[in-house]
Amino acid sequence: MKTCKMEIWKEISLVTICALLFQVNPYEAKPIQLSSNDLVIATAYEGSIVGQVTPEAGIFFGIPFSQPPTGEFRWRRPRDPLKYESRYWNATYKRPGCQQVCEEPAPEYSCPAEISEDCLYLNVWVPKRLLMQVKADNILDIDHYAIRDDYRPGGESRPLAVMVWYHGGNFKDGSGSSILYDGRFMANQGDVIVVTTNYRLAHLGFLVQGENGSEEAKGNFGFWDQVKTLEWVNRNIRNFGGDPNKVTIFGQSAGSESIGVHLTSNVSKDLFHKSIMQSNPLGLPFRNLRDAKVFGDRFAESVGCKRNDMTCLRSKSVQELEKAYNKSLDDITNPALISTLFQPWSPVIDGDIVPDQPVKLFLTGQTQNKPLLLGSTVDEGVLFIDGAFSHPVGKLVYDLLLAIIFKQDYLTVVERYPGECKGHLFKCDYRDMASEMATEYIFLCPQRKSVNSLKNNDIWWYIFNQTWSFYEVWGQPACYHHVCHGSDLGYIFNVESLTKFNFTENERGLAKRMITYWTNFAKYGDPNGAQTMSKVKNTQWPSFNQTHQQGMYQALQLTANKDFVMQQPYKEACDFWDKLNRYADHVSMYHHRRKRQHEK
Repeated sequence: MKTCKMEIWKEISLVTICALLFQVNPYEAKPIQLSSNDLVIATAYEGSIVGQVTPEAGIFFGIPFSQPPTGEFRWRRPRDPLKYESRYWNATYKRPGCQQVCEEPAPEYSCPAEISEDCLYLNVWVPKRLLMQVKADNILDIDHYAIRDDYRPGGESRPLAVMVWYHGGNFKDGSGSSILYDGRFMANQGDVIVVTTNYRLAHLGFLVQGENGSEEAKGNFGFWDQVKTLEWVNRNIRNFGGDPNKVTIFGQSAGSESIGVHLTSNVSKDLFHKSIMQSNPLGLPFRNLRDAKVFGDRFAESVGCKRNDMTCLRSKSVQELEKAYNKSLDDITNPALISTLFQPWSPVIDGDIVPDQPVKLFLTGQTQNKPLLLGSTVDEGVLFIDGAFSHPVGKLVYDLLLAIIFKQDYLTVVERYPGECKGHLFKCDYRDMASEMATEYIFLCPQRKSVNSLKNNDIWWYIFNQTWSFYEVWGQPACYHHVCHGSDLGYIFNVESLTKFNFTENERGLAKRMITYWTNFAKYGDPNGAQTMSKVKNTQWPSFNQTHQQGMYQALQLTANKDFVMQQPYKEACDFWDKLNRYADHVSMYHHRRKRQHEK
């Protein structure tokens, strides 16, 4: 491939001419390898986009939905993307994930291959049936694929439902381009458009600094990136065969927490229509603005800057910021906020995009009335407890933690979760009991109470109960025989063929059933969908409160062998936590003290 050798790099017009001659985008490092079998064109507001074709889908990797958040735009809200300078945008290869230290299991599949501050890109998967072969044109000089005319604006065919994925990773790592979230199989089987996206993470996504009233002083840049993704989808997805009036947002863990924010925020409410929350730890608190500012001050000082000195902070290299980030992970700004150790860079209650703790807004009915599908794995807490405590936890440490977190309710909680001493007194390990408590208190029970509080009948709850046959992928023995946090991900995207691991036949069936449930929900607002039209025969999934009887509810348990309906799962445990009424309540004793003083 010829290259353009130039000594005067500021002559942008010459770079552009050279790029057009050799089919190279002047702002891209990789030229497109021209082949009529694997190129597909779509259009967007910013210009033409060239992607690739696989047996399952047309794929567009790395489409910019914002300008790079670098230099003076580090710690600022995302901006509209620029129009493309060359014939097309090269969307045949993945762009970097956002700056991070990725510590996910199976990093070759769950972590980005590259990272950069310039990371605000999304990916689009279009079912293969929406593609047609066309002749060479003024975009590509060879025959290629394009989105079928009847699915583009003005076409006769009905556009497809759109599913926008927000990845998990504790708001500190992960990427929409990870192999684990490849959308080709979901798009093909479910006949939907799948979009995955990046958003800024950790200190670059959620730092609170700067003067009062400024963007920097409220943080939550990662959430604003998510909103900008939805704005791009609403403006452009029709050109890919998608329906901007039928957008479902879905995500797991931190991605699911993001969904909870969007459901309780006025900022993005008109940009999506249905939601799927997988493993939302609703019982974990977000930081309030005051504590986030203290946390941010310490971060700034750790990197060698004065508080609120954004010029200094923006001058620091990513390596210098990473050192400060590593120190911040164990920083407890307030003893009452011990739970922030599980999510150090949590989002911030800024009164803007995040008006309050999402669980509190759910419990008071301050959510958007949209169809909702949600659920959790049966052993969510194991991954968190094992990650926090690599050695056995004795009774003294166990009791101390519960006393710090639950204060006056400590004895009540210990009575329900007493733990047991296995073996010799000095070899006790209370991690199993702590994991059970975390699963119920942080995940399952606040979910149940939240949907119990909603007046929405279009709610479906699931319990995922399937361990992986390829358990060694975890890298953590504690998860080998537990249904840990994230166990559902390999099935929901059905990426077996993109990995070195093999599903059992029952696991393949589970993956197909889950994709059918999820995409039915996106298309019809009901996971049961039009089952007569589906090749996958799923169990009939009743809505959460289908019986409409006081106190009665149902959920679907998902397993590889067979899915089945559960009547009032976790009722005893959740009744206990509901009565205690402590979900995300210990976020700030300072806040509650001030409130009580005011009431006096």
